[in-house]
Amino acid sequence: NWLIAQHAEVVRRAPQIAGDLIRRILATELPSAAQRGLLLVALVRLEFRQDRFPMTEAEEAMALATDPADRAEMRHLLATMRYRRGAEAEAMAMMREAVDDPKVPTIWHTRHRVLLANFRRGDLEDLDAAEQRAEAVRAEAEAAGQPYETAFALQTLWLTSSIRRHHERALEHVDRALAVVRDRREFA
Repeated sequence: NWLIAQHAEVVRRAPQIAGDLIRRILATELPSAAQRGLLLVALVRLEFRQDRFPMTEAEEAMALATDPADRAEMRHLLATMRYRRGAEAEAMAMMREAVDDPKVPTIWHTRHRVLLANFRRGDLEDLDAAEQRAEAVRAEAEAAGQPYETAFALQTLWLTSSIRRHHERALEHVDRALAVVRDRREFA
């Protein structure tokens, strides 16, 4: 009960000890399902911050968490872990489903959209490929009436143009992106 009440502070002050303590308690029959969910959420956050991928724990935490924000965060982290492990299509599918889920808190809808947009953009190692993906996403998003996705694709085009030092072209992309989101407070 003490750890349930103090887990955030213990993780902040002594992450190694907190991780060990949480794992020990989870290995017992002591925590209820709700307590187990809370401890799993704390453990997944901790492990992820230390560049580890506790995918099994994240799946269980997502299933047990009673707080919608905790469930959304676990979905977000699990999708990120899957993406980094090479399961890109699965990660994108998780985020597409999350973006349309009415049970997801508003802030997490936004975070999920950002993550999905990042997944779709891919890395910037090959600027030509990144630019082609961004153009395809932009065209698709414009056709579907998706202003956020349109603006994010234009942001990627700004970035690729800036890296290439095509500054006037980069500014054109920024201006277009700003025009898309200008009067949309929800995109702040």
